Amino acid sequence: MNIFLRLSAPLFWLLVPSTLLGDNIQTGRDWIEAKSERAVTWLDFGTLHLPSGELFIGDPSWGDDYHMRGARSVPVDQLRVWVHVENPLIPRENQVHAVWLAAADTPPAKIVGKIDFGMDSAYFAFGDVTTGHDLVAIKGMNHPDFYDSFDFFLPHIQQYGFVGQWLNVPQSGRPTFAVDTKRDGGLTAVWTEDSDKAFAGILIDVTGRVSDRLFLDTLIE
Repeated sequence: MNIFLRLSAPLFWLLVPSTLLGDNIQTGRDWIEAKSERAVTWLDFGTLHLPSGELFIGDPSWGDDYHMRGARSVPVDQLRVWVHVENPLIPRENQVHAVWLAAADTPPAKIVGKIDFGMDSAYFAFGDVTTGHDLVAIKGMNHPDFYDSFDFFLPHIQQYGFVGQWLNVPQSGRPTFAVDTKRDGGLTAVWTEDSDKAFAGILIDVTGRVSDRLFLDTLIE
């Protein structure tokens, strides 16, 4: 399969090269580039809608409700999904460094909440909390192709060159977004405000700062 078409399905993403120069930090993406010391590519995966007003972030591979633990409210009804990735079109070399769920076009200045979560299959997923419940329900629907949420995600996360992808949950058709990390372990998603105390967005740092591997959320003052 054509690698560009596979990476972009089912929602076309916009590849945005780095444009950050010096200390010209105007947006959340500028801040992430500067603090991470990585001038790599941003992929714009479009809008995540949150009709319930709550978001889950976690690893659905357990097949139960593990990914729902710590789900939090979000003070906006939609977020823009940005993925900071190195070499997105080179499957053997690609690496997701961070995910920025942007509520506003401003840099993060303060942490106002967080979700700590673990990963056991080198990926995580997020979405509206109703979609998270849909993933739990897969186990009881006797689907002919998969037993639980782990079986549902497995063929997608095993695809060669997988970076990030929207998936529609069986029966409900509601969307969830899965992100490749190439590593297991623990991560933190932080809810942030900007300098005017407006909600800026949610940051999930995967690889840390280049120079010392400090996670970017530890650099928010």
